[in-house]
Amino acid sequence: MHGVHGWAAVAAVVTIIDVHAIRTGHPEHTMSAACDRARAHHPAANAVILGGIAVVAGHLARVTPRGLDPFRLIGLGR
Repeated sequence: MHGVHGWAAVAAVVTIIDVHAIRTGHPEHTMSAACDRARAHHPAANAVILGGIAVVAGHLARVTPRGLDPFRLIGLGR
């Protein structure tokens, strides 16, 4: 699978879930709302979620130094 296929799959899944939630009258079931609920659950959950987002974003934007990028350290990135 090429990276573009992965991004297309992510975009499609998020779009399908969010559109379905809104059209069925359940905006609280969107992906963003689920993230908001998880972050509000506990301060540690908030830190873990935001940290995870930061790690993934740093990897994808290639701004995390090679020696600190967890994806590269475990052999999943270039």
